[in-house]
Amino acid sequence: MSNSGATFAQGDRAGTGKGEGEQDTVRDDAEALAEYADSLKAGREFLGDLGYDLDALIAATGFGKQQKILEAVNLLCESDERRKTYQVIVEDAQARHRALFPHPGLFAHDAEEGALSAICNKLQDARVAPDVSALLQDLYDVVDVAVATEAPGVRQPTPRYDLSGIDFTRLRAEFENTPFKNVVAMNLMQKIEERLAAMVRANPTRVDLYERYQEIVHAYNKDKDAAEIQKVMDDLFAFNDSCSEEERRYLREGLENEQQLAMFDLLQKDALTKNDREAIKQVAKELLDKLNAGKLQIDHWREKATAQAQVKAEIIKHLFAHLPPGAYGADEINLRAGAVFAHLYTQGGAPRLH
Repeated sequence: MSNSGATFAQGDRAGTGKGEGEQDTVRDDAEALAEYADSLKAGREFLGDLGYDLDALIAATGFGKQQKILEAVNLLCESDERRKTYQVIVEDAQARHRALFPHPGLFAHDAEEGALSAICNKLQDARVAPDVSALLQDLYDVVDVAVATEAPGVRQPTPRYDLSGIDFTRLRAEFENTPFKNVVAMNLMQKIEERLAAMVRANPTRVDLYERYQEIVHAYNKDKDAAEIQKVMDDLFAFNDSCSEEERRYLREGLENEQQLAMFDLLQKDALTKNDREAIKQVAKELLDKLNAGKLQIDHWREKATAQAQVKAEIIKHLFAHLPPGAYGADEINLRAGAVFAHLYTQGGAPRLH
């Protein structure tokens, strides 16, 4: 029950007079209201330390208000720490507001709470739905096209843009011309994170890509000037290009799809001859086909110890029989068999190939 609910309940029990219980409740509500005001003050001061004037947002109207909100979001997007700290402060204030509602003492704080919450809401929107203003919409459309993978359900580019390729020259120019560079950088990182997560799920040997991306994020979260954030964006563009190259690597290896590439990557090692590498590609293809047509057809095989053992045994048997003679010792084969099994177990089985 909220504090205000407690006031009404105890008032009913106490009658019309102010008994000791009701006085205590009034005193508790006063303290809760003071704590709520302090939580709003913490949000105001946090923004003030960044050089932002919350009163200017409260006083603004129309497009000017949206502009002021974006200015705050841009400041908060300068680092993950800033963004997360602000969200914690505002969420605390919102929780206190809910606990007190509909206490009449809340009304005096409506403008301040509304401004802080509007910034927090737009901060969330900037990460998941980058429709922040007409000023930035063209830029975000280009970002969507530039980073999206060709998968079912991916938003299609608008007809304004060439479907045969991405104009990164234009994307860079849009970034240089917008005053909200941190918002754009955060949105681009969000999209790359989603793409990278899918790539690593498909092939666990891509952990090096994840480590490279974390280095870029670490650089972004440092104190930076305009030149440094430009370098971060250049690094993000280059990283996105490398993701595209990695997604096409199965073609360069002469394989049919990413599933075969993942199997090959789990089996190969350094210092192999060219002939051995080609032989291992064939082993990868045949093993994937055999598992997909056989043991992985067992219903809910991951939930059955016997079925798991059969899958493991099939992998080990195939590798011992078909890996290039002399290229691997018994311990190496067992190690790679374990890696293949772990990957298939995580994926829920070999993908159905069409």
